[in-house]
Order: sequence, then C-alpha cells, then structure tokens
Amino acid sequence: MVKRKAPPSYPDFPRSEYEWRIERARRVMEDSELEALMLTQNTHVYYATGIQSVGICRPDHPFPQPTVLITRENVVLARRANPETDVIGHETTWIDDFEYIRSETDIADVLKKYGVRRGDRIGTELGPGMRNGITPHNLEIIRRRAWDELSAQIVDGSTAI
Repeated sequence: MVKRKAPPSYPDFPRSEYEWRIERARRVMEDSELEALMLTQNTHVYYATGIQSVGICRPDHPFPQPTVLITRENVVLARRANPETDVIGHETTWIDDFEYIRSETDIADVLKKYGVRRGDRIGTELGPGMRNGITPHNLEIIRRRAWDELSAQIVDGSTAI
C-alpha cells in the first residue's frame, strides 16, 4: 500500500466534492444492503476518484482496469502502475490509499486487506445496461476467491451505482 503524501496537483474537482461523493456512495450502499462497492468501469472510477486514466488491453498482455473499492471505512484505488512513478494516480485523484496490482485477480487480495468480511455483499457493475471493466474470466476468479476465502458475495450493485 502507498499513502498519499501531498494533495494532487491537477484534480478535476475539489476535495469537498470527492468527500461528498464518497459519503453519498456509502449512504446508497447502506440503503442497498452492501458492505462494499467495487467500481471497475472507467466512468464510475472517474466519478468516484477523479482519476484521469485510460486502460489499454492487448490480447497478449491485458492491462488491469483501475478499480475503486469503497467500504464503510476505506476508499482504495487498485491499479497496475509503478508506485514510484504513478503520476496520474497521485496528481489527478483525491484517493489517499493506493494498492498496486499485477493482475485483475489480485483485487481479491485488496478486498481482504481492506476489511471485506465473512458474509459481506460487494456490489459491482453486473446489472442490465452496466459494463464491468474486469474481464469475465478474471471476474469469475475474483468472485470465487471472495466466496471461498471470505464467504463474501460479489453481487449486482447497479442500483447503488
């Protein structure tokens, strides 16, 4: 984990807006009986964080989509980048906690590290009209690991999103 050391230089919105968006997400999570939101689609990641990033996928080397995990206590951005040179993450978003991953399936470890517990429901983009930023194969691996290791369910969170 890497902690923010200084405010971002180029955020698209003020910190007060970021904090309002996260608190609003937590209220909607509570109403939807979700303990966490896992946002993977570019538009949703940008809305929650302000990160200005474009994911690139090649058939021979898929580049994991930046993913935001919002829990009742934490907000973390999981992305594939070099922690020492992650200018985009640190300079465009108000996120304080960064996790750097090698693969989309490492998101299961991020869920465990940031307090997803037995029986928790994690909402993500699974409903009609939604597009998940994680490949279907890797999302299934994450779902299985969340269930096998945490007894947590990854469910449709589209009403909260």
